[in-house]
Amino acid sequence: MPDDYTLEYPFDARPEALRGMRHALCDALERAGVGEAQKERIILAVNEACMNVIQHAYGGSGAGPVELRLRTPGGRLEFELEDRGIPVEACCIQPRELDDLRPGGLGVFFIRTIMDEVAYGRTADGQGNLLRMSIALHEEG
Repeated sequence: MPDDYTLEYPFDARPEALRGMRHALCDALERAGVGEAQKERIILAVNEACMNVIQHAYGGSGAGPVELRLRTPGGRLEFELEDRGIPVEACCIQPRELDDLRPGGLGVFFIRTIMDEVAYGRTADGQGNLLRMSIALHEEG
């Protein structure tokens, strides 16, 4: 693992793989000194982002790799979520209106509400999607 990553966690694009991802992320966040309330919110946002990759980039097929990376520079938590699925156009990723009452579809809303910064793009080689998210580390009192 490169020195600047606190976590590098590869997994298959399957819903059942998310449990292991959440566990690894929880451990990494605890090592980084993230408090319980912020840790729970972050895990929710990252889990929602991973589920969106599974459902949209891979169409729920489970046929593809995903990698979660976390850096912790200077009081910030920086996440990268990389996949090799169907290209996503950042302009098309919009949260559903909250008054549109129906199951599901609130992942983008949660991600954007919890994280300070969210940016969708392509991998350096242009062969995959790269989601970058960051949040300041908060002290809990």
